[in-house]
Order: sequence, then structure tokens, then C-alpha cells
Amino acid sequence: MSSSSVFRVSWTRGDGTPVGRSARLLDRGRLLRFERVTEADGGEYACRAESEAGWREERVMLFVRGRGGGGGGEQRKKILF
Repeated sequence: MSSSSVFRVSWTRGDGTPVGRSARLLDRGRLLRFERVTEADGGEYACRAESEAGWREERVMLFVRGRGGGGGGEQRKKILF
């Protein structure tokens, strides 16, 4: 897509369901930020950009490891795709 196109960006989980409540969209939807990541946030995410010129979708995998003790505790890192 050309940089002059008006476009819309959306994020979903890989299965098409909405992203979790811990995720926030930034920069007109171009960035998906997780404030507090849990193991439940792990998995595939899809980012779709659409304009008059067409659409493009990219998919990413988010892997979340529990804390060192093996527990599935909350992670306090911000993750930007």
C-alpha cells in the first residue's frame, strides 16, 4: 500500500476473536501493546491493513513463558509487535 493511502488497521487473535483486555492499540492501530502479559495472551495474532488499494494481513506468534519458578504468573514487560 502506498503511504498516501488512507488505511484501517485491525488486530485479532489467530482464530478471529478479539485481542484480550491486556492489549492496547497505539499509533492508529499499527502497534499492539500488552501492559501485563499472562500465559493466556500467548498464541497467534493477525494484523490486517485495508485501503482502497487492497489489503494485507500479517500473522505473528506470541510465546509467553512463566516466571522462573515454573508458575504461570503475570509478566510485567511491554511487548511491541
